[in-house]
Amino acid sequence: MIQEEDVVSLLNLGRGAAIERFDDELQRVLNNIVDPNTTEQVREINLKVKIKPNGDRDFCTVDVLCSSKLAPSEPFQTRMFVGRTNKGAVATEHNPQQLQLEMDQANKPSVVPIRKEGQQ
Repeated sequence: MIQEEDVVSLLNLGRGAAIERFDDELQRVLNNIVDPNTTEQVREINLKVKIKPNGDRDFCTVDVLCSSKLAPSEPFQTRMFVGRTNKGAVATEHNPQQLQLEMDQANKPSVVPIRKEGQQ
């Protein structure tokens, strides 16, 4: 005789694996939501259950798939300066024609304070 607690439901499908998979995908979605590098688009969680009966229809195989659709990362912008070397074209993110700040031994910029006349 079949006991009520043995009857399959989402709560006990795969001995709780279906809900565990959903919870894992929910955590991925929540992590994606709080990531400031992602867009504000809608996220989705899909729980798909495929049930295939045998020929006598007294037994079924069940496939459970849980997946999510996350928001992509926000694009970011930078710029490149393109130049030529003897090996061909190259690109850098800093302007190679910009003068570099000279550093002293403590690896700090060499800055000369400007004072008004008569100040020390």
